[in-house]
Amino acid sequence: MLSLITSNSPNGRTDQRGPTVRRARSAIAAVLVGAVAAALALASTPAQPAVAASSVTITSTYGTNAGTFSGDQLLNGSQGGYNVTKNLHLNPMNSGKYASAGLRQVRVDHMFDDDFYHVASRDSSGNLQFDFTKLDAVVLPLFKQGMKPFFCLSYTPGVMGSKKFASPTNLTDWSSMVQATVAHYKTLGYTGLNWEVWNEPDGDFWTSGQQSFDNLYAASAQAVKNADSTAQIGGPAPYNVNSSFMSGFLDYIAANPTVPFDFVSWHDYGGTDFSSATSVANMLSTRKIPAKKEYITEWNLTPAFGTAPGGTADTNALASYAARRMTTAISQPNLSGVFFFSPIEGYNPTADFSTDLGLYTIDEHRKAVANVFDMINQMPSTVLQSTVSGAPTDRSVGAVATGDSTAKSAAFLAWNDGSDTSTVQLNANSLPYGSSNFKVTRYDVGASAGNYYSTWAAGTKNLAVAANEYLRPSGVSVAAPSSSWTANVSMPANSVVLYVLTPTTDATGSTTITAPPTTADVARGTTVTSSSSYTGGGWSPANLVDGRRHTYDESDANGITQGFTSVDHATANATEWVQTDLGAAKSFDTVTLWPRDDQAADGASFPVDFTIAGSNDGSTWSTLTTKTGYKAGTAVSGPQVFSVGSQTYRYLRVTATKLGLPVTEGTSSVYRLQLAELEVNQEGLANPGFESGDLSSWSVEGSASVSTDAPFSGNDAATFTGAGRGVFQVVSGLQPNTTYTFGGFLKSGSASEPVYLGVKNYGGTEKSVPVTSTAYKQAWVQFTTGANSTSALVYVYKNSGTAQAWFDDAVLAKQ
Repeated sequence: MLSLITSNSPNGRTDQRGPTVRRARSAIAAVLVGAVAAALALASTPAQPAVAASSVTITSTYGTNAGTFSGDQLLNGSQGGYNVTKNLHLNPMNSGKYASAGLRQVRVDHMFDDDFYHVASRDSSGNLQFDFTKLDAVVLPLFKQGMKPFFCLSYTPGVMGSKKFASPTNLTDWSSMVQATVAHYKTLGYTGLNWEVWNEPDGDFWTSGQQSFDNLYAASAQAVKNADSTAQIGGPAPYNVNSSFMSGFLDYIAANPTVPFDFVSWHDYGGTDFSSATSVANMLSTRKIPAKKEYITEWNLTPAFGTAPGGTADTNALASYAARRMTTAISQPNLSGVFFFSPIEGYNPTADFSTDLGLYTIDEHRKAVANVFDMINQMPSTVLQSTVSGAPTDRSVGAVATGDSTAKSAAFLAWNDGSDTSTVQLNANSLPYGSSNFKVTRYDVGASAGNYYSTWAAGTKNLAVAANEYLRPSGVSVAAPSSSWTANVSMPANSVVLYVLTPTTDATGSTTITAPPTTADVARGTTVTSSSSYTGGGWSPANLVDGRRHTYDESDANGITQGFTSVDHATANATEWVQTDLGAAKSFDTVTLWPRDDQAADGASFPVDFTIAGSNDGSTWSTLTTKTGYKAGTAVSGPQVFSVGSQTYRYLRVTATKLGLPVTEGTSSVYRLQLAELEVNQEGLANPGFESGDLSSWSVEGSASVSTDAPFSGNDAATFTGAGRGVFQVVSGLQPNTTYTFGGFLKSGSASEPVYLGVKNYGGTEKSVPVTSTAYKQAWVQFTTGANSTSALVYVYKNSGTAQAWFDDAVLAKQ
């Protein structure tokens, strides 16, 4: 019998909702589009409906310079205040994925909000004290993945005022907190960071008026500079750049030139370009404020969240919109950065898709728009001079060309953000390939290519990584020496194409493109039963297999999902079991248990003594693994992965005979079996994501280790530094004359030092592929076992260099 003090969840926590996540302020009826190649020559035009099919020709000259195409400017995210991000594991465990899409900075809002990070409190004597543990949990993984936080100084903590959207009662206390925060990261070695004062003070996030805000800004700016003179301070991040609030703030800055002011920021939803940057530059100029860095710290097609899947934000329509809009930043020299809202979704955590606004879904899948970020991340930084003909006046179809004379590379990004099929002809001359072959690699994002929503909408919702989810080549060919190149591209509605040209010594011809390996969670959406359970407040047996790897005790759409919980017990010495019916006998070799991890009971209730067993009749059970004293009964974080060997069963059961750490409910501490998620997969090899915390089941060449610093997902990844080092695994039990694909996610510490993923000893010629990306990229090789071969050696290895390399999320799949 449950004894709960609240109706929210069995943890005694009252549901105190954070600030309301933005709803639509105006209806935006269509995706409005434009063409970047023309953006360099044409003035900004108002948004217009898409026009009929176009035929656009773009001719670019290699070696010329028409501007800078900067990833630092374009590839940034703004994480905002989804209530699900109060879970301190959601963003950190996906930071490797953010970096893989090319993100350079991530804006961190709500940093002083008690509900999120609870930085400030007072001791028994009333003195202020600061604890950065929770904020660090989200911020430090960004640094480790090569990104930077863009701090938003918001909102007022409870110890400084009764209302978090109002001015602090004492600006001296506020200044102490800001200065201590900046000093904290300076002590850790992070200086020169961006610090933005507040978020949308022209809306419902500020209630104290213009003068109070100006005073808050001045106090914040001085506190930041006191702690780190190299830090950048700015604001005020209004929702409406033309609001009286923005004008009033800039009037204050003009009248007080000694107040530190390094950048001006605002938000910009809708529209077809970033011409608001020109407006802001004029606002500064008319007030005789010297030109400043400009940041659009939130942008997207719309500020509105949907309620059903399949809207523009879910599909390739947002991808083509993003390609068109992002490239217009070329014409804004003072625009230092734009921040897409948001890296991960979460307005309604019960829905895989609900027309939310992120790069990744709440169940951690990459959306089509993220692949446009990945495309831009692959482009050289020098814009090539181009001539354009046939471009529609609304710029709905177009392209941009960039090059790198040192690397002798070139890239051409084309898009059709209209509703009809159009044609884009790409022409390049003066290319540096007059005496050498060159490789032409094409990437596509469209209705199916690079668009995970198409897989999901077709009914396949249980893949770890869908074959079309991450950006991958749709064509690779090697061309004979030539100083010119042409491609005629037929572009369906809402499509984006990237061509990358690089020098090569390979022979001419085309390369066969294979699909990457994937694995299916055969437990997702299955029927769950248990020895006992509680349903309510986001807890339900069905939520054990809903694809949510974390527990959320609040959401903005009132949809809460936490996972499975048993009834409560007075002591840990109790037996509870939970099982799933897979519907039929299914093959698997890996079982993953995700612990409860919301702030109220992070890592608690994970079993200490337990077994995992399989059955085909639901009565006779075969034990697959037994754990006693698991993790010494301490709090458990991240995926707990159990490689159980090749198995085929219909039922899978987890039986706990000693429960984990208790949870506090009201005034009592009770014991439960609680899990966020149960996953059952056929990974094809053991310890695929190194979540054991070691290299068990893998062998080492030279030296290697497991690191928590920069995983692609979860907690851990394999890493090794220098030449002649790597990891490998000999996989047995393969079938002769059978095609397999081995793959995973890799990154190199240096773009000039490849790390290789490969396979050998399978009855055929050794195969490998290089990865030089400094952010995680998916890599794979396909091979067919020999007539008498039942094993293969799969590996990741560095041949040369001194840089570090990382490897995560391996999978070996039969085709």
